[in-house]
Amino acid sequence: MARFLIPLALALAPGVAAAEGCNPPAPLRFVAGASGTVLDGAVPRGAPDCFTLRARAGQVMEVRVESPERNAALSVWAPGWRLAVDGTAVDIAPEPLDTGDGKRFRLSLPRSGEYLLVMGTERGGAPYRMTLSIR
Repeated sequence: MARFLIPLALALAPGVAAAEGCNPPAPLRFVAGASGTVLDGAVPRGAPDCFTLRARAGQVMEVRVESPERNAALSVWAPGWRLAVDGTAVDIAPEPLDTGDGKRFRLSLPRSGEYLLVMGTERGGAPYRMTLSIR
């Protein structure tokens, strides 16, 4: 189980989450008939944005994350993830899927169910634009 202290800088390799953003994660939904979405947001230092997304095994998730200082990154957990917050730390288990640097990736989804997506930063805070599609 990965355990992360809230005061630490958020480096998303492997994924990190803080209580403010991940308790509870917000469901991410596409407009009816769409296979993707563009999401603009901002991640303050130490408080990532967390989302859930339902998908099926074998679908392909494509993600591009843009931020002015190239410091925003996305981590993805497959269905079966567990999130526990104890006031000083957040545990997410098991480990996240391999998304490389978390800025541009293509994943073949291993299982059907609810995925956890955690947008954080490698340093400081960051505005971001995430383009995500699932086919």
